Amino acid sequence: AEMAVVRAMLGHSRLEFPIGTVRYETSGWLSAPRISPKGDSIAFIEHPIDGDDRGWPSMVDLKSGTKRDLAAEFSTLSGLAWRPDGSEVCVGSGASIYCMGTNGGEPRLVEEFATPDAVVPVWSPDGNWLAYADDRQLIRVSRDGRVREPLGTVHRWHGWTVRWSPDGRHLAG
Repeated sequence: AEMAVVRAMLGHSRLEFPIGTVRYETSGWLSAPRISPKGDSIAFIEHPIDGDDRGWPSMVDLKSGTKRDLAAEFSTLSGLAWRPDGSEVCVGSGASIYCMGTNGGEPRLVEEFATPDAVVPVWSPDGNWLAYADDRQLIRVSRDGRVREPLGTVHRWHGWTVRWSPDGRHLAG
C-alpha cells in the first residue's frame, strides 16, 4: 500500500505521495494529510507559520498536480476528515467543526461546543454522521448539524481519535 507523508526538510514541509514523490512544498508546515475516498486527491491543512496552528484546508489533485485552497484561513485547525463520497472535507477549528465542498463554496458550521479543545471529526461510513470527543463526552452530530447526540462520558481524550466500525453501528475511541 502507498502512503502519504509530511516531511520537514531544510526549513520546508513537504507532502509526499507515494513516499519520495513531492506533491506540495511550503515554508510553513503541513498536517493531517488524508487521501480522498476515490484516491484521486489528498486533502491537508496548510499552516503558514511554523509552530502556529492557524491555517486553511487545501487539496492537491494527484493527476494534474494542482493544489488549491478549500477555504480562507482559520485561527486554529486541528483535524481533517473526508466525507465518504468525497464531496466534502470537514475540519476541527477550536470549539467548532466546519465542512466545505471540495468543488468550492463557503465553509458551513456543523457543530459548535463549549470546550475550545482540538477536535478531530470522523465521518460515519455512510456519510450521515460526524463523531468527535471533547474533554467530557463522545458526541455524534448529523451531517447538517441539526441533530446532536451525546453518547457517553469519556476521560480526557487528548491523543486519541474516535473510530467508527465498518458497518457504522458502533464507535470506539
